Amino acid sequence: MTEASEKRFVGRSVELVALDPDRHTEAIHSGSHGVEKDALWRYLRDGPFPNVQTHRHHLARLCASDQFSGYAIVDRASSVVLGQAALMKFSVEHRSVEIGYVPFFRHYNGREEERKPCFS
Repeated sequence: MTEASEKRFVGRSVELVALDPDRHTEAIHSGSHGVEKDALWRYLRDGPFPNVQTHRHHLARLCASDQFSGYAIVDRASSVVLGQAALMKFSVEHRSVEIGYVPFFRHYNGREEERKPCFS
């Protein structure tokens, strides 16, 4: 986990908090697996995962990387995990960062007015 991932980003309706595999995997796994959730994985390199333990191991490996800063997307009002995101391939010289691994779970997908700021 990089220094950037230890920060917290607070928005109007959601907060990005440092991804903690022990704390967030169960919510991320249940939000991203099961009936009608295969489409979430269509463009992601890794997953879906056969069980919570495999998913936790995957997230722990990513969080240990110096090339990845993972975040859980958490609803500020309810504290429900709504998705995840990652900052990768930091370049201070080029002042750039790649944003990836951004699945929003079904109970959040319909709230476009709240999702829109994530893409503006």
